[in-house]
Amino acid sequence: MTGITNKFSAGVVVMMALMANAYAGNACPTVGAIQQTAMKDGGFVYTAAASKGLQWTGENPIAAKEDLIAVAFEEAYVVNAKNFVACDYVGPKREGVRMTLKSADAVKPVGAAWTNQTQADGSVLPRCAGVAPEQCTFE
Repeated sequence: MTGITNKFSAGVVVMMALMANAYAGNACPTVGAIQQTAMKDGGFVYTAAASKGLQWTGENPIAAKEDLIAVAFEEAYVVNAKNFVACDYVGPKREGVRMTLKSADAVKPVGAAWTNQTQADGSVLPRCAGVAPEQCTFE
């Protein structure tokens, strides 16, 4: 009986680890994970890998090459009216990068880092701020 219990316990631990990894892939990208490509007429396009073969995307037509290394994660929002997550990165000189991840389905915030924030139009959006981007997890 002890052998069965140990195998069951080990299985539960492995399953929990796999679930944690699944959630870890669904988070705002770190600045280091964001790649930038110059646009033809100035500015940059930004990309970062996401889970399930999806890709984070963003662009800033007035960005300079050094803007990406100057920014830090500021906040994230879940916008289910359009099925996407937006992650904002801001620098000390108002540099800005917004990364978005579009989904075919509604997005659900996961974890205590998210709070509801009322917008100017009265709508309420889940917001994640004041933490590391990898803490802004969702499914």
